[in-house]
Amino acid sequence: MKLQKIGMRTVKTGIAVSLCTLLAQYLVQNPMFAGVGCVASVQDTVKGSLKLGFNRVKGTMIGGLVGFLCVLIKPGDPILSGIGIMATIYGCTILGINSGIIVSSVTFLSIHLGIITSNPAYYSIHRVMDTSVGVVIGVIINYILARPDYLELTYKSLDNARKIVRECVKSGIINNGAFDRERLRK
Repeated sequence: MKLQKIGMRTVKTGIAVSLCTLLAQYLVQNPMFAGVGCVASVQDTVKGSLKLGFNRVKGTMIGGLVGFLCVLIKPGDPILSGIGIMATIYGCTILGINSGIIVSSVTFLSIHLGIITSNPAYYSIHRVMDTSVGVVIGVIINYILARPDYLELTYKSLDNARKIVRECVKSGIINNGAFDRERLRK
């Protein structure tokens, strides 16, 4: 059995979580949520990290807000649980943050169903702060460590496209205008 080597994204995630857990002890209420935010925010690209990380923070905010509002009405009510989840998911969908639906739902349920031991507003604010610290650390580590060489990737893509166009033109001339349009389109 041949083992795969550990990928750079895995290494970056491990380093980011270590740093996050170390710093989170001094910065946030719950290092676990910071660590989860950190893991989620280390993506293939820095742009992807920023997008997913900020969506995670926005999702946490939505779930916290809806959970807080539902607690004000009637904490733990089963009917309100369903309505609150629908409002949370709908809020994420409207804002185009489908990647934040799970975290927003978990935040909502933990507030509404009373799993928390503190004031719901306090919990919501700290949950957003915890997640934000993890996201920021994950994005920073992803930016600092082994960024892809986008210029080189662009040159390779352009060179490949040039070869395909040349082959299609050559094939079209030899075959009286018939060439693989689908390959050219891709």
